[in-house]
Amino acid sequence: MKPAALIAWGCAAAGVVGCAQATKPLDEAGVVGSPLQLLEKPPPSGALTAADFRLEAGDVVFLEVDDQGQAVEPLTFRREKTDQFGASMSLSEGSSRTQFLKKDEQGNIVMTAAVDHDEHAVSLFEPPMVVVYAELGAGESRTSESAMRVVDSNDHSKQREVGKARRTTTYAADQRIRTPAGEFTAKRVEVQFTADLGLADATEQSITFVVPQRGIVAERTIEERKILGAFGTKTRRTIVLAESPR
Repeated sequence: MKPAALIAWGCAAAGVVGCAQATKPLDEAGVVGSPLQLLEKPPPSGALTAADFRLEAGDVVFLEVDDQGQAVEPLTFRREKTDQFGASMSLSEGSSRTQFLKKDEQGNIVMTAAVDHDEHAVSLFEPPMVVVYAELGAGESRTSESAMRVVDSNDHSKQREVGKARRTTTYAADQRIRTPAGEFTAKRVEVQFTADLGLADATEQSITFVVPQRGIVAERTIEERKILGAFGTKTRRTIVLAESPR
C-alpha cells in the first residue's frame, strides 16, 4: 500500500513492492533528442510567487518521458473547482490521483487531502501541507510539516496508516530548458518530501520548472518507498508540457 498523496508536486500528495532498482540522478542534461533538455542557468529573475504556477481551472496535457528520453504517452492534469475535503480546487493526474487544494490566509497554496484512486486510499493532512508558497526568494527554502493520516476512500473511519509528513521547497535557480512546447527560461523549484508512517516510509525528490504566469512546463521526480525499513522500490518519472502554455 502506498500513501496516496504530490507531487510536484510530491509524494506528499501525488500521493507506499519489489526489489529496489537503480535510477539515474535527477539533475542530468537529458540524452540527445530527449523532450527535456537542460541548458544554461541565467541569474535569478526575481521572486517565485504562487501566481507563477497558474493554478486555474482547466486541462493541461503533458508527455511522460521514459528512461531512454522518449515520450511514451500523454498525461492530462485537470483542475476543477470543488468543496470536497475543505478545498477550493482539485488537481487530478489522469484517473489515478487527485489532490485537494486551497489558498490559506498567507496566500500559500495548501493541500488538505489527496486521493489515490487505484489504491482506494485518502491521505489527510493536518494542518494542510503547503505545496506552493505565496513567495520565495532566489535560493530560499521553506518547510511545511503535517500530521498525515491514510484512510479507506470508501469508508473514512477505516484508518490504514498514521504518521508525519515533511515537505521542503527551494527556489534553487533559473534554468533555460528546451521542450516540445518551446524553449523557456524557467524557475527551478526543488522539493524534498518525506512521509514517516507506521509500516511504510516514502521519500520523493523532484525538480519542477515553472515559467512565471504560465505554469509548470516540466518536472523530474525520483520516489523511494520502503516497507519495514528494508524492502522497497525506486521509481523515476519525467513529464514535459505537450504544447506551449498560454
